Amino acid sequence: MGRHHQAQLFDQVAARHCPGTRWSDGERLQRECGHNQVRLYQEKKLLCGGNLRAGAIALGEDAASHSLIECPQERRASSFQGLQFGIFEPGPERNVVAWSRFASCDTWGCNGGGWDESDETQP
Repeated sequence: MGRHHQAQLFDQVAARHCPGTRWSDGERLQRECGHNQVRLYQEKKLLCGGNLRAGAIALGEDAASHSLIECPQERRASSFQGLQFGIFEPGPERNVVAWSRFASCDTWGCNGGGWDESDETQP
Protein backbone atom coordinates (compact mmCIF):
# COMPACT_ATOMS: atom_id res chain seq x y z
CA MET A 1 0.00 0.00 0.00
CA GLY A 2 1.51 3.30 -1.06
CA ARG A 3 1.61 6.56 0.88
CA HIS A 4 -1.13 8.14 -1.22
CA HIS A 5 -3.51 5.24 -0.62
CA GLN A 6 -2.69 5.20 3.10
CA ALA A 7 -3.38 8.94 3.34
CA GLN A 8 -6.75 8.51 1.61
CA LEU A 9 -7.75 5.71 3.99
CA PHE A 10 -6.59 7.70 7.00
CA ASP A 11 -8.62 10.72 5.85
CA GLN A 12 -11.74 8.55 5.45
CA VAL A 13 -11.41 6.99 8.91
CA ALA A 14 -10.61 10.35 10.54
CA ALA A 15 -13.60 12.03 8.87
CA ARG A 16 -15.88 9.29 10.15
CA HIS A 17 -14.54 8.92 13.71
CA CYS A 18 -13.07 12.31 14.58
CA PRO A 19 -14.53 15.04 12.39
CA GLY A 20 -13.09 18.49 12.94
CA THR A 21 -9.72 17.25 14.19
CA ARG A 22 -6.80 19.09 12.55
CA TRP A 23 -4.19 16.54 11.56
CA SER A 24 -1.87 18.73 9.52
CA ASP A 25 -0.58 21.23 12.09
CA GLY A 26 2.59 19.14 12.40
CA GLU A 27 3.31 20.23 15.96
CA ARG A 28 1.44 17.83 18.23
CA LEU A 29 2.37 14.19 18.73
CA GLN A 30 -0.95 12.92 20.05
CA ARG A 31 -4.56 13.76 19.22
CA GLU A 32 -7.87 12.47 20.44
CA CYS A 33 -10.03 10.63 17.92
CA GLY A 34 -13.30 9.32 19.33
CA HIS A 35 -12.38 6.99 22.20
CA ASN A 36 -8.81 6.62 20.95
CA GLN A 37 -5.55 8.53 21.09
CA VAL A 38 -3.67 8.73 17.78
CA ARG A 39 0.04 9.45 17.46
CA LEU A 40 1.47 10.69 14.18
CA TYR A 41 5.21 10.76 13.62
CA GLN A 42 7.24 12.32 10.80
CA GLU A 43 9.93 10.79 8.64
CA LYS A 44 12.90 13.14 8.24
CA LYS A 45 16.41 12.94 6.83
CA LEU A 46 18.95 12.28 9.56
CA LEU A 47 21.78 14.73 10.19
CA CYS A 48 24.51 12.34 9.07
CA GLY A 49 27.01 14.63 7.38
CA GLY A 50 30.50 13.25 6.75
CA ASN A 51 31.54 14.96 9.96
CA LEU A 52 29.53 16.41 12.81
CA ARG A 53 29.71 20.04 11.63
CA ALA A 54 26.31 19.90 9.87
CA GLY A 55 24.71 18.58 13.03
CA ALA A 56 26.52 21.10 15.19
CA ILE A 57 25.30 24.00 13.09
CA ALA A 58 21.70 22.73 12.99
CA LEU A 59 21.43 21.63 16.61
CA GLY A 60 23.61 24.07 18.49
CA GLU A 61 24.83 23.15 21.96
CA ASP A 62 25.77 19.50 22.56
CA ALA A 63 25.21 18.82 18.87
CA ALA A 64 27.91 16.19 18.53
CA SER A 65 26.37 13.80 21.05
CA HIS A 66 22.86 14.46 19.73
CA SER A 67 24.00 13.84 16.16
CA LEU A 68 25.59 10.52 17.16
CA ILE A 69 22.32 9.43 18.77
CA GLU A 70 20.30 10.48 15.74
CA CYS A 71 22.76 9.01 13.23
CA PRO A 72 24.99 6.31 14.73
CA GLN A 73 28.25 5.36 13.03
CA GLU A 74 26.81 2.42 11.03
CA ARG A 75 24.25 4.76 9.42
CA ARG A 76 26.78 7.57 8.95
CA ALA A 77 29.25 5.21 7.22
CA SER A 78 26.72 3.54 4.91
CA SER A 79 26.63 4.49 1.24
CA PHE A 80 22.94 3.48 1.10
CA GLN A 81 20.85 6.66 1.38
CA GLY A 82 17.87 4.74 2.76
CA LEU A 83 19.64 4.37 6.11
CA GLN A 84 19.75 8.12 6.51
CA PHE A 85 16.08 8.58 7.36
CA GLY A 86 14.44 8.40 10.76
CA ILE A 87 11.06 8.58 12.45
CA PHE A 88 10.70 11.69 14.62
CA GLU A 89 8.20 13.24 16.97
CA PRO A 90 6.52 16.17 15.19
CA GLY A 91 7.77 19.69 15.73
CA PRO A 92 11.05 21.54 15.39
CA GLU A 93 12.91 19.42 17.97
CA ARG A 94 14.74 16.45 16.50
CA ASN A 95 13.57 13.67 18.82
CA VAL A 96 14.25 10.47 16.87
CA VAL A 97 12.10 7.55 18.05
CA ALA A 98 13.02 4.99 15.37
CA TRP A 99 14.75 4.55 12.04
CA SER A 100 12.96 3.91 8.78
CA ARG A 101 15.11 0.83 8.04
CA PHE A 102 17.21 -1.57 10.09
CA ALA A 103 20.93 -0.79 10.20
CA SER A 104 22.10 -3.68 7.99
CA CYS A 105 19.67 -2.79 5.18
CA ASP A 106 21.63 -2.03 2.02
CA THR A 107 19.00 -1.66 -0.71
CA TRP A 108 15.51 -0.21 -1.22
CA GLY A 109 13.09 -2.81 0.12
CA CYS A 110 15.87 -4.29 2.30
CA ASN A 111 15.74 -7.52 0.28
CA GLY A 112 12.33 -8.22 1.78
CA GLY A 113 10.85 -9.47 -1.48
CA GLY A 114 7.37 -8.62 -2.60
CA TRP A 115 8.15 -7.83 -6.21
CA ASP A 116 10.79 -8.32 -8.84
CA GLU A 117 11.79 -5.62 -11.30
CA SER A 118 12.81 -6.76 -14.75
CA ASP A 119 13.28 -5.34 -18.21
CA GLU A 120 11.53 -8.36 -19.65
CA THR A 121 7.83 -8.11 -20.38
CA GLN A 122 5.47 -10.87 -19.38
CA PRO A 123 3.05 -12.23 -22.02
